Amino acid sequence: MAKHIDLSGLKKQPLKKKETPKIEEVVSAIHKEAATEKSEMEEENKEPVKRITLDLPASLHTKLKIRAVQEQITIRSFVIDILEQILD
Repeated sequence: MAKHIDLSGLKKQPLKKKETPKIEEVVSAIHKEAATEKSEMEEENKEPVKRITLDLPASLHTKLKIRAVQEQITIRSFVIDILEQILD
């Protein structure tokens, strides 16, 4: 036979949720850092910049975006790093 335990005197306490940053917060932080990085780069390196446009399959774009977030850098910085490694 099970014992009856009186729990009526105990206070209910809310469960503590493990706080994980939302993806929007992470992306926002990365973009703020990138803006700072970009302005510092522009000050250091006055090399002209050329813009390119790519059409990527959606699945590849998703993989690229996920990898950039994991590396905590922008897609722009990630692609530039890869291109510099391959082309240098």
